[in-house]
Amino acid sequence: MRRGVAPGAFVGLLVGIGWMGLAAAAAPLSVTCDPVVPADVCAETADAGLRRGMPNLHPLITQAAVAPGPEFPDGYGHRATVTYSLLPGPTVEERLFFDAGGHWGVSPDHSDIELLGWALVPVAIAVGAGGAIGATIGRRRGPGPI
Repeated sequence: MRRGVAPGAFVGLLVGIGWMGLAAAAAPLSVTCDPVVPADVCAETADAGLRRGMPNLHPLITQAAVAPGPEFPDGYGHRATVTYSLLPGPTVEERLFFDAGGHWGVSPDHSDIELLGWALVPVAIAVGAGGAIGATIGRRRGPGPI
């Protein structure tokens, strides 16, 4: 193995894991609302969808767009749809339901396993980039001691 690849890949692994942790802990970078949804309801709906419909480890959410469902504002059933834009990853649409017992339910259009896979993509990229940078630095320094 070239000199510098392993340390570079290790640093890349740490950076990737840091990114994954930050992405999972961060709130959506922006929340947009349909004009008929009040701002406080919009923020609560985006948060409810995040807490109930997303796995703990997920890609960075760049935007959450809240739109009313057909039962908004008074009826039970499909109350809202939240569309999350992920970096990297797909756009995830969650339909939020409010049942007669007063409980929220969420129906996402992507599985937790798929979203976990997308959350791991930055880790793989960072490990590869770190290894490549380490190899380049190792090549510039010349051969190591024998």
